[in-house]
Amino acid sequence: MVRKEIHYLKMSEREKQQLTQEVNILAGLKHPHIVRYYSREIAKEEGMVYLYMEYCHNGDLGSVIKHCKQTGYVVIPPVLSSILLLAISLIALFSSFLYLTCSGWFLIEGNFCQRS
Repeated sequence: MVRKEIHYLKMSEREKQQLTQEVNILAGLKHPHIVRYYSREIAKEEGMVYLYMEYCHNGDLGSVIKHCKQTGYVVIPPVLSSILLLAISLIALFSSFLYLTCSGWFLIEGNFCQRS
């Protein structure tokens, strides 16, 4: 488990609302390919929010992309496939035009597609 520290005193009201929404969404997600959220702690006197989350030994996606850019390595297709699936999943959470199914098929605007 790790503790992510977020300093919120200098955030605008909009940024604070976005932070609250993101934490609430993260709290509701349960998937083996999404970092597990355990709990949060708000330290008002310090102006900090502490998120307790699953430890990812390879770092976050931003670190992986930054490393690939610095070393000149290309992100391999399985990673891209996982990123695409995650993006589709997030779109499905927030839209009414895309629906995922258990079999790997999904529906976009009335057309069935399958993840390759």
